[in-house]
Amino acid sequence: MSRGKHYNVKFNNKVIKPLMKNGFECKISCKNGNKFWIFRDNGPRYMVHSGGGEKIYELKRFLKDHYNYDFI
Repeated sequence: MSRGKHYNVKFNNKVIKPLMKNGFECKISCKNGNKFWIFRDNGPRYMVHSGGGEKIYELKRFLKDHYNYDFI
């Protein structure tokens, strides 16, 4: 029995929406919709998985190092 498509609402509300509001592009990178490329303009890109909480710290470090953006 299939449960259907997994959609991580908490990740989207806490991470994706604030980044998009601050000028970042968050492009879905796979057909499942659970991986995103995060970037601004033509700058460096970072891929993040919506289910992995441990990767948020790496995303914060990437945003600080490459875009001088403090993600809270």
